[in-house]
Amino acid sequence: MNKHKFGAALLAAAALLASTAASGEPRYPTLRMEQLDARQRPLAEDIVKYSNLGGPYSILLRSPEAAKPVLDLLDYLRHRSGLPGRVVEFTILVEARIWRSQNEWHGHEPAARKAGVPDATIASLKANRRPDTMTPEEGAIYDFVRELHEKHQMSEETFRRLHQYFDDQQIVDLTLLAGTYASVGALMIMADTPVNGDGIAPFKPGDP
Repeated sequence: MNKHKFGAALLAAAALLASTAASGEPRYPTLRMEQLDARQRPLAEDIVKYSNLGGPYSILLRSPEAAKPVLDLLDYLRHRSGLPGRVVEFTILVEARIWRSQNEWHGHEPAARKAGVPDATIASLKANRRPDTMTPEEGAIYDFVRELHEKHQMSEETFRRLHQYFDDQQIVDLTLLAGTYASVGALMIMADTPVNGDGIAPFKPGDP
């Protein structure tokens, strides 16, 4: 393809993307049970026992072979790892804020509050500030997760501080929890997923 044809193709692709965005059509509409095939339906039937098919679920169902281990891992990390609920939900909020994941924050802010994360801590995280109301344990988690995702490294000091509060298995599970929710956040950003529930986006344009 010569340069002129390549440029024309790029312009045509850009126009198509712009018209799709302008149409307001979701990239991945929420699936309905009657649309699902034999691979997707058993997964969806499990999902609707605890949620609807919105958020990340309709995205994951489009790759059912990947969805099954991801959903199993999410269930383990949230409910069966032995990490306290407050630790789990606090870590998810830290990750959701790093990614500015609207749906992830919207879904887990109430869960974090119910698990005992104070309103002042939640407000600081939402404003992208390091909360001064964290417990020492939460402070260690916060610095651990932020260092992993911002510096792509793990200092001995940060690791040893976390190890004061968590054993080896718990640290592995915390790392997987943060990384898995980074993946979930990335999926919903890629799909431009509308915010579930009241539809109010937690983060506004221009927020830090």
